[in-house]
Amino acid sequence: MQNTATHIDWLGFHCEVPLDWEISKHGIKPAIGSLTFVDRYQQRMQLGWTKCSKKPDTKRIFDDFIARDTTSFPDAVLEPFFKIKQWQVYRRVMGTAMVTRGGFFDAKNNYWIDCIIMWPHGVDQTLERQIFESISAGNKNQTTVLYKAFHCSFTVNKDWLLTETDIKPADATFTFTYDNSRCVVRRIGMTDAWFDGDEESFLRKEIGAIRGRFFRERHNNHECTLFCGKERVFHPRWMVGQRIVRNDRIMICPSEKSLYHVHSMAYPKRMFDHTDVAIACCQGS
Repeated sequence: MQNTATHIDWLGFHCEVPLDWEISKHGIKPAIGSLTFVDRYQQRMQLGWTKCSKKPDTKRIFDDFIARDTTSFPDAVLEPFFKIKQWQVYRRVMGTAMVTRGGFFDAKNNYWIDCIIMWPHGVDQTLERQIFESISAGNKNQTTVLYKAFHCSFTVNKDWLLTETDIKPADATFTFTYDNSRCVVRRIGMTDAWFDGDEESFLRKEIGAIRGRFFRERHNNHECTLFCGKERVFHPRWMVGQRIVRNDRIMICPSEKSLYHVHSMAYPKRMFDHTDVAIACCQGS
């Protein structure tokens, strides 16, 4: 599935799904959450994770799954358990419709990870195995976190925690926070339909009442427009060195026809560095 899959990276978790499966729901909490995928017609998969303080009772978890399936789907046939790498897996069968459920405890990262795949017209065992084998959790000691979803691909310093998303067609925004500072990563597509090429003018509208300077540099082999400035309306917190500093970077990717905008609002004690966010464009995310 390597060349026919969408690679998803989210909160340190990785999976690979068919190209026509898209994320319909997503969690933003590292401790507990899920990603839900749909195709053009219906839900196809849900990947879930739960941070654990100790190894859970795997037998009890699966006993609960089985009991729930038996009660909710009394006419279904539950096939015997089998293994796919570290996963313990079984299928629920109702005619030609099947559901595969699997789970395992990732001891390296202390996560219980489970996955449900829906097969409306019968199971594709090759695809089933490929999906389960692709799922992994990142190294807890990593210094950056990769986000590859919603046609975006970028890494963020692990200190910045994802706290909000705003996902629209051809417009995805991710908000990160760290120590009362904020960083926003935004990708807007279809630039050929709306963008006139004036990056500085775009930034001036976004910045508002902030004074600073514009300059240019290269990032990811693209010319970028950058801004660095400070808030101009006096606030008493300035007296204790808490005058907000704003940093912006605009990058246009012609091949993707996309505009990337990274900006931060931070106090001087936690100055945002543009190396905290690295955009990976031109790679068919």
